[in-house]
Amino acid sequence: MGRIVPGWLGDRYGRFNTVIALNTFNLVLVLGIWIAAPWRAGRVAFAALYGFGSGTFVAMVPTLIAQVCPDMRKMGLHMGAVYLAVSPSTLVCQPIGGVLADAGRGYERDPYVWLKVICAVAMFVGILLFVTAQVIHRRCGGKLWKGGKA
Repeated sequence: MGRIVPGWLGDRYGRFNTVIALNTFNLVLVLGIWIAAPWRAGRVAFAALYGFGSGTFVAMVPTLIAQVCPDMRKMGLHMGAVYLAVSPSTLVCQPIGGVLADAGRGYERDPYVWLKVICAVAMFVGILLFVTAQVIHRRCGGKLWKGGKA
């Protein structure tokens, strides 16, 4: 569901708008449910709702790349560049998450509080980057890269 509905919403309301809106939804979930509700029912509700919202990132990033890619013959190159830029964060975040989980061991209420806070901060920065990309794309009139000899 979380990978199908965003595609439909993206066609109807715009791909950038959909990604920004559903990532904001995920940020609200992290701040409102995951951080605020450390009990089991809160975690289950968070997991179900976040699973829906996070499918947006998986499903919509390739369509965003296709939207801004000026030459479809080079779409694989652009997609590879995007995932090359994203991959270091994926590699580094696992050990950092472990350190943050260990840092919260002294808190009785929720030992993962720092992990959750950093997650929210990273999501907020990601939303700002998507908004920035949307503004740049609109200002360039949909032609982000100028054509040249390749």
